[in-house]
Amino acid sequence: MTRASHVWNGIPWPDGTVAERIALLDGSAPLAFAAFASLGEEASPEVERALVTHVGSPDWRKRRAACEALGGARRAASAVEAVSLRLEDPSFYVVAAACRALGRLGGPELGERLVRVLGSADEGSRLAAVEALDASSGAQAFAPLLRVLREDTSVPVRRRAGFALRRHASAETWH
Repeated sequence: MTRASHVWNGIPWPDGTVAERIALLDGSAPLAFAAFASLGEEASPEVERALVTHVGSPDWRKRRAACEALGGARRAASAVEAVSLRLEDPSFYVVAAACRALGRLGGPELGERLVRVLGSADEGSRLAAVEALDASSGAQAFAPLLRVLREDTSVPVRRRAGFALRRHASAETWH
């Protein structure tokens, strides 16, 4: 299968078997990151194991790429758990990627984990958590998002929370 129509930052996705593309993950950028992107659409146990392994990489860029890739297709609970652990990563970029991935993967059951990120000192992490809650948690996230709208010190975070609240406003949420 050719992946010429898919690119990551101008780099064509690598062709090859799943095993060959997994082997590229340990290489250097940019080909490794193109391989992460290409594997993000694969939903096999072999791919999940490889991506979960890289979620724990010492390189923040590979942790970020693995989180992004795991958010690309339906995943097993172990993959969701591995991404959830990155919500406390020291790198904002990894936290934001984990939030986005969980927003695509999860449902209301992940909302509580994302709500904890709303207390982060990092504005970008809080913004990513608001976006993920909006995408995945619906009405269950209404109360935490309302608290963000009222109390957060960041105008962009409050603004995004306001948009999320507007999307989920209903008679049930405004009790």
